[in-house]
Amino acid sequence: KCIGSCTEHSLCQDGVCVCDGENEYVQIFGQCYAESTAFLKQGSSDLKFRKPSAPPIPDSCYTKVKRGDKTETILDPNQAHMKGCQKITFPDEFEETNLTCARSDHRSCREHDTNMYCTPAGDVSVGWTWLYNRENSEWWSDR
Repeated sequence: KCIGSCTEHSLCQDGVCVCDGENEYVQIFGQCYAESTAFLKQGSSDLKFRKPSAPPIPDSCYTKVKRGDKTETILDPNQAHMKGCQKITFPDEFEETNLTCARSDHRSCREHDTNMYCTPAGDVSVGWTWLYNRENSEWWSDR
């Protein structure tokens, strides 16, 4: 039995969530994607390093300028230096040993990898004897 159930497009086999290959889903960076679009995901550093979505820059950071007959909205040069008006970027790193979660909130763990789950102590785990393959950014087991 898989702890906390498996994600969409995956199923439990011998206690491990695997992508539903019969319906043409494959695993990339610990998540299941349709074979038809998987090639689009393979080069994504956002997926590989499990980066969160950057918050949008607030509307107050923008200004309207007129260029000829057109009015454009641009980042206000007078505010562009302010921290709240700068695009947030996340580094290309994923430290699987420092993840925490709300008690037994398996869904938040599954956002990182289909086999991650949250322990009652609020730690992220993959169970069994898993090793993290940094090259593929996926967990694997010799089970």
